[in-house]
Amino acid sequence: LAIPALDTVFNEMAHDSSNKTVRLSVLKGVEILLEHHLIHQHIKGLLPSLKDCLGDVSSIVRLAFVRLLKNVARIPRIMFWEAASLPQLVERMGRDPCDTVVDEL
Repeated sequence: LAIPALDTVFNEMAHDSSNKTVRLSVLKGVEILLEHHLIHQHIKGLLPSLKDCLGDVSSIVRLAFVRLLKNVARIPRIMFWEAASLPQLVERMGRDPCDTVVDEL
């Protein structure tokens, strides 16, 4: 079952290159959605579309994505590595210029 509004948020708004505030808001909104177990099945299939947030030009967006992954890791039905693979996370730890992002990883 697809929810068109979620598709728009995950596939368009999360990649809005003109505004980091929009990308950040998407990630924070997804965190809020994760509090509701009935939406987990819908979010699970959309999480991989957020993987580029790990390499976002904004450290604030990268940090929000890492925090989102930590919340996803607490949900038994969703594996965080579906949104960002372990090799991607290790690579980011090695080259992220923001200490806060690395500390969160």
